[in-house]
Amino acid sequence: MSALYGLVRFDGRPVEARELAAMRASLEAWGPDGGGQWREGCAGLGQLIANTTPEAHAEGGPAEIEGGRIRIAAAGRLDNRDELCAALAIPPARRASTPDGRLMASAYERWGEKAPHRLHGDWALAAWHSADRRLTLARDKLGATALYYHRSGPTFAFASSLKALFALPHVPQTLDELQLAQHLVPWPADGSLTWYEDVRRLPPAHVLNVGEGHTRAREYWHPKDAPAVRRGSDEAYAEEFAELFTRAVRSRLRTTHAIASTLSAGLDSTAVTGFAARELHRNDDSLTAFTFTPAHPEVAAAMPDGLVDEWPLASKVAAIHPNVAHEPISAADLTPLTAIRRSHEQHDEPEWGVGNLHSIASLLDQCARRGVGVLLTGQLGNGGVSWAGEEGRAFRLLTSGAPREALRALASRSHGPGGSWPLALRRELASPAKQRIAAERLRRRGPLGHPAVGQVIAPAFARRLDLAERIRASASDPSAPRMNPWEQRMAVLLPGITPVGAFAHQAGAAHRLELRDPTSDIRLLEFCLGAPPEQFVRGAWNRWLIRRGTQGVVPDEVRWNTKRGFQGADLAYRLRADEAAVTSELERIADSSLVRSYLDLDAIGAAWGEVRRDPAAPALLPGWQVARALNVGIFLRRFET
Repeated sequence: MSALYGLVRFDGRPVEARELAAMRASLEAWGPDGGGQWREGCAGLGQLIANTTPEAHAEGGPAEIEGGRIRIAAAGRLDNRDELCAALAIPPARRASTPDGRLMASAYERWGEKAPHRLHGDWALAAWHSADRRLTLARDKLGATALYYHRSGPTFAFASSLKALFALPHVPQTLDELQLAQHLVPWPADGSLTWYEDVRRLPPAHVLNVGEGHTRAREYWHPKDAPAVRRGSDEAYAEEFAELFTRAVRSRLRTTHAIASTLSAGLDSTAVTGFAARELHRNDDSLTAFTFTPAHPEVAAAMPDGLVDEWPLASKVAAIHPNVAHEPISAADLTPLTAIRRSHEQHDEPEWGVGNLHSIASLLDQCARRGVGVLLTGQLGNGGVSWAGEEGRAFRLLTSGAPREALRALASRSHGPGGSWPLALRRELASPAKQRIAAERLRRRGPLGHPAVGQVIAPAFARRLDLAERIRASASDPSAPRMNPWEQRMAVLLPGITPVGAFAHQAGAAHRLELRDPTSDIRLLEFCLGAPPEQFVRGAWNRWLIRRGTQGVVPDEVRWNTKRGFQGADLAYRLRADEAAVTSELERIADSSLVRSYLDLDAIGAAWGEVRRDPAAPALLPGWQVARALNVGIFLRRFET
């Protein structure tokens, strides 16, 4: 994945070559195949290139459009090239030599700030309008890229990585306490915040306009924009789903490098791997599929109701596709502590999913050793393609004054495959009623005035920020009962909020590969968002659409599996195996007055004691508490003076 960087001074002072050179040097890993930059007066743009598609060899530096009045730096991959080439009247003979960056520039020249809505794929762009001294930044719809920025008076800097911003002496590295608190709770409330004051992340599906006296962001797309989808039969929905999934995968196989995929026992990654294997087989190409396996398989005995080792079911997927080489990733040689430090080095801020950092780092290492250039994932599937549907739809309709619609929801639940009236009454009325009562009780008696405030955050810090009241006042209160199906889905997708795509972008660049997620395909996602509720819940089944749409691609044992997988279930065992180093690091954290002001060291000590005390228990929650404390505590020490 290529990278962008740039610097603008709205007071007319010139951008110096050494400033752009410092930014470029910090991004060197992103551009193994070159790049270019442009500098003139008060503005400079740069672009680094990684040739991951057949057309990328023709990429250059920032493009000139409108007779030189606009300069554009664009990086990424477009998945609707044919559609764009036709709309832009690019002759078929020229399409193979038209790289995606040039195509984005042409789209911007034709449609201006309406262009981002028409660009499908993983991309980011920057456009400098010299006549009116205006800069425009934009990111793809679901955030599979990264773009950070800092403004200091008339000076504005942006880059695909925080490192490039910090290469400039004037960019401060001051801790943002609100982002710290949101991470500790956790409470993903603002997609623009980073861990540094005055350094912001451009959220997905946003355009940022920057001028002499303004910095304004606007959202150009949201999942709510997805149109309603109505088809004539259940079979028509399943067939169209399979067609769209096939197209989403096929467009992400456009590369000159070796391809691999993540393969769990879940529906998202098995569908990605299955469809990819089928497409590659048509051209006699192969696929390597990696499955995470526990380094401490004894954890399975402590969690009999969970799917701790996903290898057996994942193997069934690989077995029906002869061109799939199936490989395990146990990360037995990589400790959680080592993975945390590597993550900080790559991102300059802590990641959310600390419990799986060691597995992901080991996977990326393996890909790099094997020369993999593209890694397929199913990261964003849960809220879209494999949406579980709305449990308790009849209860919501009944309590909102729609008894007839509630009765129809009950009938759909009772008459579908494996359905019955007792099952419908239990799942649609009794269970959601109990959940509503439990949620209200939890909200009343939560620690520090809110159930989300506790665990490892220091009580005094939470009170100083008035954190409980801030969470309640927000539109993304994690403890609020979400009876509305749209709110349920958005809590999974986190549109415009989640930084996961940005982190994947950076981790891939560090390993000279590109992570691509077919489940984030906008055309596939909008189809799933627009389909009616009964396509996801029917009878005894949830995730009904993807279970039907993957017939023949994913084996039945996997398609109809209902046991939930637990990746990272052996985290506590891994921490215990590295007990001396973990204890030493926790002691160093406890010695820091800065860390003590933000973390509840008593709670962390109790969690570590629980992890160490019972080697037969998985200690899931305490293990995650310790890992989160290490992740944040180690990072905070870089702010000590």
